[in-house]
Amino acid sequence: MWLNLSATQYPEAANGRDKLAKEMTLEQIAKAQRLSSEFVQKQKSPSQTVTSPLSAPVSVEPVRPDTPEEAAAKAEYIKNYVPVEHFTVTTVSEDHSPWGQGTIVNKGGETLAAIVVTIFLFDANNQVVKKIDLSNESLLPGYSRPFTVKIDGPPVWSGPAVALVTGITY
Repeated sequence: MWLNLSATQYPEAANGRDKLAKEMTLEQIAKAQRLSSEFVQKQKSPSQTVTSPLSAPVSVEPVRPDTPEEAAAKAEYIKNYVPVEHFTVTTVSEDHSPWGQGTIVNKGGETLAAIVVTIFLFDANNQVVKKIDLSNESLLPGYSRPFTVKIDGPPVWSGPAVALVTGITY
């Protein structure tokens, strides 16, 4: 929990958190992320924060919409430099809930202030049956960050799942 909180202010703490996460179970990671979110929520008023399933809450400020040129540049940056790697969905034996996990990578030269990852669940006919948007904190150039999230999907979901970075903020 403390490494997750530290990583929001000190990017170098993310390395320690990421190494520790490799030794933890999905349940332990989810609990640490939940505790981080709860801790930060107690420190700020609810009107100033948004809970992120991947990390501690982040401050919300009014945002100017991107111009078409800015949106195109961000889409190009995502396409070329910000993949989700090693995405898998596993079922935890205790409650049979699906969990998604993967790694967000910033291979470009820009510091990303925020990242949106979207998970798409498909049925057997390759139709999208659920779309889940997840927010994540900043990511420095050349850094990566694993993520784990419980997927509250359709009860009869049985198709593939894909995770993509669908939004960034510089």
